Amino acid sequence: LYARKAPEGLKNRITLSIRNQQAGRKRFMRYAVAASIAMLFFAASSVFFWNQNQHLQQENAMVTDQIRVLEADMKEQLEDVRNQFIVLNNPGTRKYMVNGNKKAQDLKAIAYVNPIKKLSYINVRNLPQLPEDQCYQMWAEVNGSMVNLGILKNIEDKDKLMALPYGEKAVGYITIEPKGGNHAPSVQNIVANIKY
Repeated sequence: LYARKAPEGLKNRITLSIRNQQAGRKRFMRYAVAASIAMLFFAASSVFFWNQNQHLQQENAMVTDQIRVLEADMKEQLEDVRNQFIVLNNPGTRKYMVNGNKKAQDLKAIAYVNPIKKLSYINVRNLPQLPEDQCYQMWAEVNGSMVNLGILKNIEDKDKLMALPYGEKAVGYITIEPKGGNHAPSVQNIVANIKY
């Protein structure tokens, strides 16, 4: 009895409002999915770049260490070249010819000793061939103890000098040892003596 007629277009407005709300929810869901994908992409790229950064920092540290080692080697080599120059050009340097004994007659070397600068070097000019299972090894007796100076090899550069430890009245030896060298000199296999 008291009912009123609904205004014109009310149903359309309500339907349109419902549709707008549903569209808004769909739009919100799309934005939410897009934002989630963007966050996942951002998180993945952040992890990737963090890993890359860590890897680059490790490589940087390795390169820095290698540069330090190279600098130390270069300083050592420059010091050695400076000492060689001093020994070869100093008038106080004594020169000793070293020849092999009967076991190594073709062995030829020159020892340079400078008592003023307390430096000594040897230039091995020729080493006779040995069987494959043997090598030449150099020793120095300095202050009563034997010091291993390493294995000698024939080298192309005949002017190359090898540093010797300096000692008052030191004696150097070249011996024939088993391949790879020995911890103590084989006295019976001495092929050259160097007294300086």
